[in-house]
Amino acid sequence: MKLKIKFTIRHIFRYIYILLILTNFVALYFAVNFAKKYVYQAIVLDQNELIQASRGAGDINVAKFEEIIKKIEQKSIH
Repeated sequence: MKLKIKFTIRHIFRYIYILLILTNFVALYFAVNFAKKYVYQAIVLDQNELIQASRGAGDINVAKFEEIIKKIEQKSIH
């Protein structure tokens, strides 16, 4: 039994091209995962923290806060 394997320049370039395509898919997969983990989630978390902070600031009664400051200032004078 004789096995004939022909390698031509055309076959070699075809295999290199297929290998490059597969490598690009793997690189694209890792790039998307990196962007999702370190860029997208960071932006979403920052937005959620800003929303939480803005909600918390609305609960403060400014008049009550100023009243407390005046009482502290009066105690520090005496």
